Amino acid sequence: MLNSLTTLHEIDNTETARSIACQIEDLSKTVCIKNTDLTIISQNIRSIYKNIDDLQITLAQFDFKNDIIALTECRLDPMKPTPQIDNYNSFSTTCHLNKCDGVVAYVKNNHNVSFEEVKLTHASCLQLTINDVTVLCIYRSPSNKNAVNFINSLDLHFIYIP
Repeated sequence: MLNSLTTLHEIDNTETARSIACQIEDLSKTVCIKNTDLTIISQNIRSIYKNIDDLQITLAQFDFKNDIIALTECRLDPMKPTPQIDNYNSFSTTCHLNKCDGVVAYVKNNHNVSFEEVKLTHASCLQLTINDVTVLCIYRSPSNKNAVNFINSLDLHFIYIP
């Protein structure tokens, strides 16, 4: 239980290097993206098959290419291939808790990436590692009201080193 409380505290106190809220058309006026920056966009897409075109229209409005595009609640169908995005490699979860589940991550194809599907309680998770940076793409259904088992599974998989 102590580890669960520690993990909850760490999650609550996590800071993002740079985070802003703005309209897409104002992004280039608000922040300067350098070539050395690792850019990540995350979105709950609520069916990748129905909304991938809208996502690509949104991405085309950026004046830079995201390094990682993390999508949750993809509603992945094992009988359908994962939609592809030009110049990106895709990675997706295979173990799903319900029909709305599924995580897909697109990584620019110029990156050397390793990935692993992490088994968490009540959640789907892809772990990506790029240049010694680890990114977790997690979907946890809101139908699981008690987060303790999920937090415990995070504790078991990820060892926090201060």
